[in-house]
Amino acid sequence: MKSAYLYPISTFMDEAVPNEYVGNFMESLESNVDFLNKNRPSNKGILDLIKYYRSVDAIFLNWIEDLPDKRGGAFQTLFFIFLVFLFKIRKIKMIWVVHNKISHYHTRWFLKKLIFNTVKRRSDLVITHSIEGLQFLEQHGVDIVRKARYFPHPLIRKTLPAPTNRTIDILIWGSMIPYKGVDNFLRFLHENNLGKGYHIQMAGKVSPPEYEKTIREYCNDFIHLDSRYVPVDELEQYMANSKAVLFTYAEGSVLSSGALMESLSYGLNVLAPDVGAFKDAREEGLINTFNGFNELMEKLDDFINSAEDISDRIDQFIKENNWSQFAKSVIEWMNENG
Repeated sequence: MKSAYLYPISTFMDEAVPNEYVGNFMESLESNVDFLNKNRPSNKGILDLIKYYRSVDAIFLNWIEDLPDKRGGAFQTLFFIFLVFLFKIRKIKMIWVVHNKISHYHTRWFLKKLIFNTVKRRSDLVITHSIEGLQFLEQHGVDIVRKARYFPHPLIRKTLPAPTNRTIDILIWGSMIPYKGVDNFLRFLHENNLGKGYHIQMAGKVSPPEYEKTIREYCNDFIHLDSRYVPVDELEQYMANSKAVLFTYAEGSVLSSGALMESLSYGLNVLAPDVGAFKDAREEGLINTFNGFNELMEKLDDFINSAEDISDRIDQFIKENNWSQFAKSVIEWMNENG
């Protein structure tokens, strides 16, 4: 059995909002991979890796592009670059999971480009959860594309409670930060006198505080914000009482979306921009997409009022793309590549 280290597993992760992807990733692979830091969250960031340097066969990296924004980010970044060369000396496999094209946070670009160029050259294998991810990597040379493989984001089927009062036309859920473009959508509604045309519920922690202030300026009797880490049972009730889930991502940095996959796990009707994993889901017949808010508004009424039941399609997709199938494919691929 191979021994591995997975980044990130941090003491700073809020237990009330666990990273479900990281947990499912490890659990699915653990019959073949021993994650040495699974039950050892660290407050040292990437520096924690040095403890395992002599005992791991592989390193799995998630969201490594955000490392410069962490505490002591500059030092952590330089230390990580040094570690990468040590990996090569010890022939430790580095597997990079590409969730985004670039960091969503427009800070410390020099360090982020340094990390990107390093993992691009030095990764042994690259995982992406969208076809656009392969196209993005292809722009950076054939060498990295040869090391990359597309795996659809695995799903787990979930059920919702019975609706109590299905009056929410549009649900926007998940952490709300500027790159997701929620403010752009609300501004569009306001400027086009549509701010009272739909009952909209936003559910998720908004940050930073000044961004929450911007969002609240557009709230009224029809547009509501529940800005907190919403407990699962309450979030599920929001979902059960909603006619549609909307994603408003504003930038082209996103490749995959955990919130999209979570929405599909519940069998929800989704509208989203035609990019990345959203586009892949549309081509699978699982969601509807739009290009720009004008097109969104052209589709919205029909989508809300006559959304079709796609439960059978989602069930078939999950049968083919669950975590067990993902793990089987990843292990076979790793074995093929030593």
